[in-house]
Amino acid sequence: MNISSFANRDSLLEPESKPVDAMSRTGLDDSGFVDLQRQIMREQDEALEELEETITSTKQIALIVNEELDLHTRLIVRV
Repeated sequence: MNISSFANRDSLLEPESKPVDAMSRTGLDDSGFVDLQRQIMREQDEALEELEETITSTKQIALIVNEELDLHTRLIVRV
């Protein structure tokens, strides 16, 4: 894990685009509204994919830390 990973944390916590308000939907027909919903769902899917990558990375780090702790525990018990 490197420092640049922490920089990405802010982008996960704060959405890059603001939520769509009622004013931006004014004048949309059914097709336009469906397209807008699809766009929002695509953005949410992308955010979930980024979150999945972060969780997977965190899991791998936790497993490595666990292995290291097990090793240290065995070393201490031997002493």
